[in-house]
Order: sequence, then structure tokens, then C-alpha cells
Amino acid sequence: LVGPRPMLPAQRYLYPGTAYFDLRPGLTGPWQVSERNGCSFAERAGYDNRYAQTVSARTDLLILMQTVSVVFRGTGV
Repeated sequence: LVGPRPMLPAQRYLYPGTAYFDLRPGLTGPWQVSERNGCSFAERAGYDNRYAQTVSARTDLLILMQTVSVVFRGTGV
């Protein structure tokens, strides 16, 4: 359930780093519970990179709980 959102093929050249390609895609992730559209594509990649370094069941559970909160508040922060 938790992982980077799939990107469009045209966005691939914009993506710095390789974390996205090392992770399985998900329905939610760190970017979805943070700034979302308030950040650049490179910043989005930073969320994926940090998630790849801290991936664990605990991290995933925390992101899932934050996702519920974001959905109910209708915000990305």
C-alpha cells in the first residue's frame, strides 16, 4: 500500500536519483502526506529517497495513519 506513486513516462528524465526504481509503487507515500502539489518534482523525489532509506513496517503504518488524517482534513500538510 505504501510506496511512490507511479510517474508518467515523460517525467522519468526529471527524476533525480534511483530510489523510485528500487521501490514498489503504492497508493500512498510520504509525498502524499506532506506538501503534495506544493513542491517540485525534484522535492517529490526527495521524499522517495528518504522513504527508501527508512522503509519499515513501522514507517508504513505511520504513513497509512497520516493518510487517513490527510483524507479527512482534505489537505496535504
